[in-house]
Amino acid sequence: MSDLIVTVPLPPSLLQPNRKSHWAKKSRAVRDYRWAAKMACLAALREAKEIIAWDAAEVEPHFYFRVKRRRDPDNLAASLKAARDGLADAGLVKNDCNIRNAEPVVHIDKDNPRVELWIRKLKLLVAIG
Repeated sequence: MSDLIVTVPLPPSLLQPNRKSHWAKKSRAVRDYRWAAKMACLAALREAKEIIAWDAAEVEPHFYFRVKRRRDPDNLAASLKAARDGLADAGLVKNDCNIRNAEPVVHIDKDNPRVELWIRKLKLLVAIG
């Protein structure tokens, strides 16, 4: 069960970790995806009436693809770095090092490909830094 669900588009192929591209194109893709995640998170926080930053959170990404195919979970998780940074930009947590990443889950949705970030509020047990 999640405390908050943030929905963003599938990450552009430029954000795949093994993808070779010009640094400027990748930089624009990172900026745009980070901004989209920030805006989606702010909307979800507003809808949930959450006004105080959490101590810590766990993000479980649920990928919805058009076609069934084997996907590398490590690459899926890495392609969401800009989205996790966008969550931190939105003020979801007090310190972005307190966002824990869960293993990605893959689903099929031919009509609506997307990523749902299922976010659980965690209690911070040990302060780091």
